Amino acid sequence: MDLFTQAKKREISEIRKIIVANLLTINSKDYDSETIKMLVKDYSIPLIKKRMSEGEMFVAKRNNKIIGVGRFNNGEIFDVFVVPEKQGEGIGKTIMLHLERIAIKKGFTKVFLPASKTAIKFYEKRGYKRVKDYKISDSSCWMFKELKE
Repeated sequence: MDLFTQAKKREISEIRKIIVANLLTINSKDYDSETIKMLVKDYSIPLIKKRMSEGEMFVAKRNNKIIGVGRFNNGEIFDVFVVPEKQGEGIGKTIMLHLERIAIKKGFTKVFLPASKTAIKFYEKRGYKRVKDYKISDSSCWMFKELKE
């Protein structure tokens, strides 16, 4: 990664392209087309702007091009996406480590995140566990991780 910075409003369009590409190529393997359409709609430019104002959104860049995104808000991690063709290069892991360090700096000893069926194994490899009895849907669940400095 060349750079990991807080997202800027002028980058929203590029952030949305990454998220939508992820939903259409990666997540579509685990969700029906109606769910994918709903998720794409949930990541409209106005809703991404709203999410940016509700927490800290960060972008990972390589050669000045955004290759990943993640958001931290009050002990919760959201919206972790990596450009589909860059999956498996450790970008998602780097984003998660960065967001966890932010949580620690802010005094959190535990973080939570909503995990899609597509991402559950990715998070489990990073030490996240499912929150018992708190399922979002048949293909999503809340997860948590105890943080260590």
